[in-house]
Amino acid sequence: MRSGSVHLSGRQAGWHYGATVSHETTDGFDSRPWTATANRDKDGFRNLASAARLGYTFAPGHEVTLSALYAEGRSRYDGSGATVDWVNQTRNGNASLVVKNRLAAAWNSTLTIGRSIDHSKILRNDVRNSEFNTEQKLYGWQNDLSGQLGNFLIGFERNEQAIASTGNYARRNRHKDSVQLGWNRGFGAHRLQASVRHDDDSLFGDKTTGSLAYGYRLSSNWRASASVGTAFKAPTFNELYYPVTGTYVGNPAVKPESALNRELTLHYETGQHSVSATWYLNRVEDLIAWTRVGPLNMPTNIDSARLEGVTLTWQGKFGSLDVGSNYDWLDASDRNADRQLARRARHSATASIGQTLGQWDWRAEVQVSGKRYEYPTAGRVTLAGYALTNLYANYRLTPDWSLFARVNNLFDRDYVLADTYATPGRNAFVGIRYSPR
Repeated sequence: MRSGSVHLSGRQAGWHYGATVSHETTDGFDSRPWTATANRDKDGFRNLASAARLGYTFAPGHEVTLSALYAEGRSRYDGSGATVDWVNQTRNGNASLVVKNRLAAAWNSTLTIGRSIDHSKILRNDVRNSEFNTEQKLYGWQNDLSGQLGNFLIGFERNEQAIASTGNYARRNRHKDSVQLGWNRGFGAHRLQASVRHDDDSLFGDKTTGSLAYGYRLSSNWRASASVGTAFKAPTFNELYYPVTGTYVGNPAVKPESALNRELTLHYETGQHSVSATWYLNRVEDLIAWTRVGPLNMPTNIDSARLEGVTLTWQGKFGSLDVGSNYDWLDASDRNADRQLARRARHSATASIGQTLGQWDWRAEVQVSGKRYEYPTAGRVTLAGYALTNLYANYRLTPDWSLFARVNNLFDRDYVLADTYATPGRNAFVGIRYSPR
């Protein structure tokens, strides 16, 4: 694998600017070595990306910024057919204009206009098999106001989407108009936050969601919080209309998700250590999930899903050593089928340790995941748990120049994230970085 990037940014006489160019390419590996019908080849990819930003501050509180991003890539993959060479060519980009104005001492306005594109062309043995292009336009106006009653947010947004594809669809355009109201205020050791949002979707109708959160500082070291909220997620054009590509296809019958989310958090912090525990319970109706239906993979709805979990985190410092860990317990189930949701481990954890010694920085990390399941048309496939170890080191040659190296999957473990698809073995990266001060 080979990668590189260049970044430049600065400020001068009211102007602020930045630009980045990056490139990444790899020969890859056989992504489906255990499937008899998959093509026996290396599935590599390459990606070229660039981004730019230019802004000007006319006066304190008054600023305009123009930004743009563009990326194009080419990736090989294995679908159906032992002699078929599949290639996905993509072009993604977005541009936005943001105007910020302080209209009064307690009133800040942000106006946003943006456009984005997502173009995808699928080649089958170097001949176009299908094409899928989407375009999105965004118009937004956010107003932040502050006063004795607290801080308020009033926002308006319009989102327009269009699709052009080799498929033949009854609906090629949709739009969504949204209004959002928010409020938060502190009362001594207490903090309250509330929000409500109304969306009018041209395909799926009206939907109102909201949230309420409360935080309390028990002492200088301890704080607790609780929140409850509803959510709504409409399927993307990809999930609805993606043309048949290998074994993947969109599903025009898929419905939007709706959810009720609850969360409790307890946090403790000192100068050297911080610990937090979070419990959450999400009930999702019509959860959108990719499912194998016969020979095809497509998005379908799970009528009723329940996701309950606990997340424990700890960050600490022992002398010059920085140590951290994270553990997640998750009970994610399809309530009607009484089974665990696909590709979601019940147990997962990470741990890391690092140190700075003069001009050297080093870090070691371990990622652990329990078993997961796949659900093809018949039966259940178990994906075994795994543990991966990664190492990172950096050496500062000068204040501006440094050498770095990273080794992923140090012990070359075999593991699977999706049934029949391989993952990288041991791999290493070495590079040089220039960051002028």
